[in-house]
Amino acid sequence: MVGQTATGDLNLYTGNGNGGFSAPHQISHGWTHMTALIPGDFNHDGRTDLLGRTTTGDILRYTTSTTGTLTAGVKISTGWNTYNLTQT
Repeated sequence: MVGQTATGDLNLYTGNGNGGFSAPHQISHGWTHMTALIPGDFNHDGRTDLLGRTTTGDILRYTTSTTGTLTAGVKISTGWNTYNLTQT
């Protein structure tokens, strides 16, 4: 699981094998401009990527590299600041 702190850190929480999560591990920072983060394998390479919605409504795709780091965001859509993004 990935979580964003109020100060813009992006933390990874891995499963602990007992139904819970590990302590957070910071994997990035500077994410305060994001209002939503959605994980998924968006380029179908078997690694989890992220979509992020900026405060201005742009959707950026961050793919996970072969070394496990997130690549720079690529804008793939605009105009999403009028929507309340929820997952079910």
